[in-house]
Amino acid sequence: MDADAVARLTEAQREVLRRWHVRRSAKEIAIELGVTHWAVNERLRAARRTLGAASSQEAAQMLAAVEGAATYKPFVYDPPSLASGFSAGIVERSDDAGEWPSGPSRQYAVHEEQVPFRLAAPLWQGSRWPIPRYEGDRNDLTIGDRLMWIALAAFGIIVAVGTLVTISAGTGRTVAAIVRALS
Repeated sequence: MDADAVARLTEAQREVLRRWHVRRSAKEIAIELGVTHWAVNERLRAARRTLGAASSQEAAQMLAAVEGAATYKPFVYDPPSLASGFSAGIVERSDDAGEWPSGPSRQYAVHEEQVPFRLAAPLWQGSRWPIPRYEGDRNDLTIGDRLMWIALAAFGIIVAVGTLVTISAGTGRTVAAIVRALS
């Protein structure tokens, strides 16, 4: 192990690598240290560059080997890996900003140790609501969408009025029958 390269690490990078070594996620480390997860990812990236490591786990293992096992608390129970091997799927890593690649490969994604999954679109994703979802939301409905919502509103009004007329007519007949029976 290159002790000189480990000596060039900052204390912040060492702290992040120590927590990464005991299998904390970037968000968990960020919460524990009181920084953003972007700062944690940047510290991991800088540490990998300094140590010449291919992955953050490899960098954390290099630091652990130099510091010794006394620095790290062992797990009481180390769970087995949740992901099993798979033979199909597209494996792409996110870019440096943490964004997934766009295009048809976005449908099937493998992230770190996860099994491939398919992103299912919600039922309402195909159409836009005619009301703003949040303040400042633009109404950018197409003409076809606007006509569809107008037709749905008209149909809803017709059904509601028809229901009210039917209920009031039935109530009127019932009241008339009761009045006739009492007289």
